[in-house]
Amino acid sequence: MHFWPLNNLLKTLFNRQMQARSLGSKNISCRRHTLHPCWVIPPILPAETIYRGVQNFAQERSEELFATNLVQLKKLASVTFTVNQLASDYLRISIQAARNRIGPWQNSGAIKKIDEIENQGSRPLHLYGVSDMRLLIALFPKLEVRHILANWAFVCPSCGSVALSDRKEIVCECGERIASQDAKSLFVECSLKPL
Repeated sequence: MHFWPLNNLLKTLFNRQMQARSLGSKNISCRRHTLHPCWVIPPILPAETIYRGVQNFAQERSEELFATNLVQLKKLASVTFTVNQLASDYLRISIQAARNRIGPWQNSGAIKKIDEIENQGSRPLHLYGVSDMRLLIALFPKLEVRHILANWAFVCPSCGSVALSDRKEIVCECGERIASQDAKSLFVECSLKPL
């Protein structure tokens, strides 16, 4: 089954609703059925339908963009990670093997280096994170989309871009550091804007 991107789905539904309104009380004939105009499309889509559409679109698009790495990436249990965490906690492989896995993931655009974490008595550890919102949604199919948007996607107050993180301190691409409790989530940001 093919799922359209959400914006195309909404445009199509809106166009059909406008066509139904322009026909007035005439019945609309499709391939198999004749429908009364008020039966064509409900005036408001339920939120669950929209979230399901976003989830399906994210899964399909992630399979297209990150097909070779998606199975391995689904073993991640967090949005951000270090090489040591990847090796010992998620994949249970050697640190060198984990470094070898990170290279192709970075080249495909699935993850990116976000920050460096202080490491006592040693060089700092690189902090990596999921770089694509669609991939983040696809990696956690059992979680609701609104949970992901409310807890792991934050709007940077400096540049307005979306930063993905599950840490207490969020680091944006522009270099801005924000405490997660002070940051505005993407879910809250979208809820505040009028339609």
